[in-house]
Amino acid sequence: MRVIGATGMIGVMTGMIIATHAIAQSGSEQVGAMSADRAAVVRISSTSDADRELSRSVRRALSRTPGLVVSGIHVQARDGAVQLTGNVPSRAQIQQAGDVTKAVPGVTSVSNRLTLRTRGGNAT
Repeated sequence: MRVIGATGMIGVMTGMIIATHAIAQSGSEQVGAMSADRAAVVRISSTSDADRELSRSVRRALSRTPGLVVSGIHVQARDGAVQLTGNVPSRAQIQQAGDVTKAVPGVTSVSNRLTLRTRGGNAT
């Protein structure tokens, strides 16, 4: 009976070691998954920072353009793609805003959705 008891005890100990090892592995996989999630969050944040900085650069360039009324222009940037929305008082300013935006370093494409503001203040 002592031989069976010792063999049983060895079996129990072996089972505990295997279970502990399995838990440790799944725990490290969770840590790895959490690290990957954090890395994704960091990448998203830095992309957002870059997008905000590009938007600021475009707004700065537009505001420094003589004759361009920027009060009705909204700028959004995402991974180098810039979208202009809002309205301006002349068709020439729609083209001018697009051209100025294209010349800003870091801009890869421009979606110019500016509209013409009529005398009554409505956009067309």
